[in-house]
Amino acid sequence: MDLDRVEDAVADAVRALSHEALTESGGIDMEANELPETANDMRAIAELQQADWVVVPIVHDHGERAYYVTLRVGYAPLTRVEELDAEVRRTHEADRLRAILQAMLRPEGVGEDGLALAGEDAEGRRLETLGDEEARREAEEQARLEAEEQARLEAEEQARLEAEARAAEEAAQREAQAFENRDRYGNADGLTHLQAGVSLRPLVASGGDGGVLGTFTVRVGRGFEGINGLELRGGFDVFYGTASGFSFFLGGAYLFSPFATPL
Repeated sequence: MDLDRVEDAVADAVRALSHEALTESGGIDMEANELPETANDMRAIAELQQADWVVVPIVHDHGERAYYVTLRVGYAPLTRVEELDAEVRRTHEADRLRAILQAMLRPEGVGEDGLALAGEDAEGRRLETLGDEEARREAEEQARLEAEEQARLEAEEQARLEAEARAAEEAAQREAQAFENRDRYGNADGLTHLQAGVSLRPLVASGGDGGVLGTFTVRVGRGFEGINGLELRGGFDVFYGTASGFSFFLGGAYLFSPFATPL
């Protein structure tokens, strides 16, 4: 236990009560033999220091969160000495010491209100309980936030992995179906198509005018649903001009691509 620190805390409490504090070197050990005990001892020290009060803190039963202190107070003008044993919780130390000394540093001495301060530091314990509860709530809230953040990160990672898996599966499907879905001659514009045209073709003959050959052409095509690339075709041509005549044909065609790449 740091006795010097407790003595400093007592001095701070004395100053907070508008008294001037004169401290001796070091804290007072309860095992020391030179402790002033009687009212005359207290008065002698007070006269030596030109003070009205002598405060002797004796610390014992100290722990991590609290300690017990015996405050021995001498009042020189009346040659009086009084003691009060009280628990001091570290979280409530300043207020606790100030309240005790306020009850003791008065000419009339410790009254019933001062004696009620002896024993356990009830207010300090209450504040500690509240502090512990608040700390517990803060820890629980922090743990909840961390768990939510971890769950969010895990969900994002799971979503990313699923998206990557879907993308890879779709790419594999596209690659597997690339040939099946290749561009092919089909019936997107209908099952039947009709073409017609007129042309004039000059003829060149050796040693003279070859004349002109005209042509009138009709083409008809018919596709079949569900059979891309297969088409029944027919045509009719009429020639006129230098020569005349006609021709026709009937047949079919099957157009396809052997490559997945459009060609």
